[in-house]
Order: sequence, then structure tokens, then C-alpha cells
Amino acid sequence: MRLLLILILILTGFTNAEAQTKFYTQLGNEEVYVGQALQVRYIVEGTKKIDDIIIPSYPEFNVLNMYEVPLSQKLDPETKKLIPVYSRVVVLESKKKGSFIIKGAIAEIDGKTMRSNNVRVEVREGNPSETMDEEVQDASEIKPGETIQQKIKENFFLVTEVDKKSIFVGEPVLVAIKAYARLNATSQVIRRPGFNGFSVIEMIDNYDQPPAIEYINGKNYFVHLIRKVQLLPLQPGKFKVDQAEVKSTIRFVRQDIDMNFEEVLKGRSEMRLIPHTTVIKSPVVNIDVKPLPDTNQPKSFSGAVGKYSLLGRMEKRMIQQGSSAVLKLRVNGEGNISLLTAPEVPSTDLYEVASPTSTEELNTNEYPVKGVKEFEYVITPKGKGNIEIPSVEFAYYDLADRRYKVEETGPINFLVNEEGQDSRETIAAIEQSGKTIDPKYVAFSLIALGIIAWVVYQFVSKKKSPVVAQKVEEPEQVKDPVESIDDAISEGDQRKALLQMQQVIYGTINQKYAIPANKLNKQEVGYALLSKGVDNDLVTRLNILLEEIDWNLYAPGADGDVKIMRNNTKDLITLI
Repeated sequence: MRLLLILILILTGFTNAEAQTKFYTQLGNEEVYVGQALQVRYIVEGTKKIDDIIIPSYPEFNVLNMYEVPLSQKLDPETKKLIPVYSRVVVLESKKKGSFIIKGAIAEIDGKTMRSNNVRVEVREGNPSETMDEEVQDASEIKPGETIQQKIKENFFLVTEVDKKSIFVGEPVLVAIKAYARLNATSQVIRRPGFNGFSVIEMIDNYDQPPAIEYINGKNYFVHLIRKVQLLPLQPGKFKVDQAEVKSTIRFVRQDIDMNFEEVLKGRSEMRLIPHTTVIKSPVVNIDVKPLPDTNQPKSFSGAVGKYSLLGRMEKRMIQQGSSAVLKLRVNGEGNISLLTAPEVPSTDLYEVASPTSTEELNTNEYPVKGVKEFEYVITPKGKGNIEIPSVEFAYYDLADRRYKVEETGPINFLVNEEGQDSRETIAAIEQSGKTIDPKYVAFSLIALGIIAWVVYQFVSKKKSPVVAQKVEEPEQVKDPVESIDDAISEGDQRKALLQMQQVIYGTINQKYAIPANKLNKQEVGYALLSKGVDNDLVTRLNILLEEIDWNLYAPGADGDVKIMRNNTKDLITLI
């Protein structure tokens, strides 16, 4: 019994698999043409501690641009965890044909000097448009009556796509800026758009991908993605997505009508090359950000917008007097997760609460962004014994239902031992502190004595009288309530086992105490049992078990021992 109680009260914290730090070089294309832009990316994965990156020289190339991709996250295929990713990007232009080595960069990462790998690129002569998909017609020829300005307007332009232009504060909006082209051109982004008034989440970590093809106004275009982000508005007002700018050298051709017969015989091309350099700009897009409604706004609301769930637990259920406990609150869902602030956990006469810290795991490839934000509070008790933290609230505005909602943890308990007292002594004190013999145990003892007496009587009777064969009906066997849990465990279905535990616990309580179904939940069942005279320590143990079951059902990465929870369930349903 003591061991079981210790296992109930002392729970392990979260486990974080450490991702291996990687530093590597990546090319946008392993084969380019002379004069064509090439993107080289130096990528750091698995750490945020990056002091500096030293970029090598590129004697065979011209450096067109250099920029950083801000720290983001990606799913590690090995650990199945979100890991930090940082990139330094260099855009090069090849000077001549050949096979060239692009050297790796040198960086100070986690206090160590690391070097990324070298990569090889093949530079060929020719026209990049020759490799383009035949579905897109090259419109670079200027025919009689056409002008360069007209050709650019119809065949080379930028588009800013915004999925919503009227939103609430904190509501995510998706913005994509694309370049559409049907011309033979070499281009580079010289100005990236600004997003004043918004928090920015990058959705693409590599923009140097082969172009897509889109059909617009009866024509196919090559489409290059310049920027794709999620914006989270920080305050109400009218804001704009600024312009992106792309500088391009377009290789127009025009039939040379001034050629003489001798030039034709010499094999001179009938088409004359007309290079033209221009700057293309994306349109400005206005976004109206509205304030969230004041009606029915909870007092605990602090700006969360989206759809969320809240789970809370103590890192340790039992601590020594003079030590501090750690309360962990985990918010899981979708919306403006990166902007969430910590739910309020105020200090009381029983304990002091320090300012919380937070960590987050985001999947930026989904829209709206999804993930988890975890808050840790250091709790310093002022006394000993059973300490209860009142239910913590987390309020958010549900965009789908257009109303405010509140998630609650329910009361959270932990025990404080006297200094130097062994955990087992605390358990013994809980079990023996002023308790009389439970009437249930008296009843069980009387029944057991009755069965023993009946067996003795039957044995003596058989000794005195001849044996008469008769059919004895076997009593109907009562199914063990935890059998369904064992079946789920043997099937390897942990979620089913946890759901069966909840069903067995609530079913037993309903049968023994006739507590209505609407009270059979983690928040209210404890109070209902106390009102029925159930011992406070048993109710505390039950709340701890229900909280652990809930945590392992709904918290990503939870790794509780389902067999221990099964044993605790069986133990408690016999005691309550």
C-alpha cells in the first residue's frame, strides 16, 4: 500500500529527447547556367546557441544578395520532435561555365567551432529558358507594334495573396508574395516586404525551389514564391503589407529588319538581343485589424486567440520542507501561440509563486500555426502537509464560435514533508493519522468469518453422514471491473486503457454514492465525494490519479506508466 501511494504521488516530469546539432550546406540547384542566380544555404539545426557564422569567398561567382532566415522550427524525422532551425542564405550569380566547389561556412555553435560541408555545382552555357516546361510559352520576342513596357506588364508581375483583409487582434492571416513570369530573365529580390504591426512566422525555409506553373487569364506562367508568412496582428488599426521589389535583367529579342543579304549568308541570327533591366514591385495590400469584443470578456483573458486546451500538473507530488515545487501548465492548440502569456497563479498564505518561465514547440508548416506552449511556476510552500493550488483559468477567444471560452485545470495538490522526514513516514502518517477502522473493512471481515464458519460446518457434516451426490450450482462469477483495462493493455492500446480507467472510476463512484452523471468529471467529483463523507486523503489521491490519466490522454509527449495507473485505479476503487 505504501509503495502504491508513493507511485501515485511521485510523478515524473516531461522527457525531452535531445536533438543532435547539425550544420550543413545546401544548394538550391546543383546545375545552373552562366548568369543564372544560385542560392546557397548554410543551415543550423538542433540548437539556438549560434554565436557567429563566417561565410567563405566565392571567386567564381558574383554575390547578389545575403540575408538571414529567422529562427524557426521543423519536425525532426528521427526524434519526432520540433527542433530549432536557423539559416544564412547567399544568392550568387555564376560568371563562367565549369564545375565548381562552394566551400562550407565556419560557425561557433554551442561553444564549439564547426564547419559545414563543401558542395559542388555544375555551371553550363546556354539559355535557362531552354529547360523550362514546354507548357509555358516564352513571350520574350517583341513583335511589330509591341513595346517593352507592354510586354513586361503582361508577362512579368508580382502578386500579393492575403487570405483575409479584415481580422481581429491576434487572428492569424496568411500572406504569400509570388512572381509570375513568361519572359527570359535573371532576377533577384532586392527588397523584402515589411510587416509593421504584426508578429511574423515564416512558413517556408527554402525559397529556392523549382517554379510552379499556374494558369491565369488564359496563359500559363512560371511562378516563383518570394515570401510566405503567417502574420499575427498585435493591435487594432489599419495596416499594410509593404511592397516587395525584384530587379530583373530581361533578355528580349526582336527581328532585325536591317540585316543585308551578306549578313544572312554569313549565318547571322535574324533575331537581335535587347537586354533590359527593370524593377518589378508587388502591390500594397491593406489589412483592417479590429479590436476583440468587450462583451462577456473574462477577467482572466490576456489576448489568446484561436482554439486551445489547458492541462496542469506538479513536477513532483511530494517535496521536503524547505524545498520548492514546480507547477507546469501546458497550453495546446492553434492560433497565436507564440504570443500567449502565462495564466495567473497568485501567491497565497500557503505558498509564494515566482514569475514563470515558458517554452514552446510550434509547427509552422500548418496554418493556422499549431503547437504547445508550456509555463513553469516555482512554488515555495510556507508550511507543511497537503497544499492545494486553486483551479487555474486560461481564457481565449474562439474564432470559429466567435465567443470567449475558459479552460480550467481544477485544483492541483502536492504534499510537503517535514524536513528530514522519509516519504514512507509521511505515507504512514497519512494512513494512521487519527483514523478509525473503516466500516467497510469490518463488513468484509464479518463476511469472511461467515464463509469460514460455513465451510467448517460442511466439512463436519460430511464426516457424520454418508455422501449423497447432488448437483451444486456454481455461483455466478462477478467480472473484475479492471478486466477491460487489462484487455486494452494486452492489445497495446494505451489510449483505450486510459479511457477504460476513467469509465471504471466514474462507474464505481456512481454505483456506490449515486452521484449524478453531470458531477462525474475531474473538476467536481472530488467535492461531491467529500459531501458524501469520503476521507479527504482518498479524494486527494483520486484527484491525482484522474489528473495523471487526463495528462497522458491529452498532453503531447506524455509518457506515464499505464500499468502503474491501472494498479492505482484498482486500489482506489476498492477504498473509496
